[in-house]
Amino acid sequence: MLRPMATLATHMAEATGTPSPSPADQIPKGDTGLGRLSSLLAHEINNPLGGLLNATDTIRSYADRPEVVKQSAELLDRGPHHLRDVARAMLGQYWLDRRGMPLSAEDFADLRLLV
Repeated sequence: MLRPMATLATHMAEATGTPSPSPADQIPKGDTGLGRLSSLLAHEINNPLGGLLNATDTIRSYADRPEVVKQSAELLDRGPHHLRDVARAMLGQYWLDRRGMPLSAEDFADLRLLV
C-alpha cells in the first residue's frame, strides 16, 4: 500500500510548473484503497485548514473586536490539534513496532544529543 504513496511523492517532488498526470504505468490497476485513503486524508486535512484560514481572515478583518479575536484564536488552537490527531492516527497504522528491538549506536547518540 505504501508503494503507490512513494510513487506519488516522487512524482510530486519532480513536478515543476504546471502539474502533469502521473504516467499510466505507475498507477496501480484496481487499487481503490489508495483512492479512499487519499480522499479521507484530503478531507481530514482540508476541513481544519479551511477553519484556520477563515480564522486568520476574521482576525485581520475584526482586529478591533476582542471577542471576535478570542473566538478566532480558539479555532486557531483547535485546528492544529485535529491535524496532529490525524497524523498520529496515520502513524499508528504504519509505525514500525520497535518493542523488543535492540537499541542502535544512533539511538544512543540521539539520546546524548537530547540530554
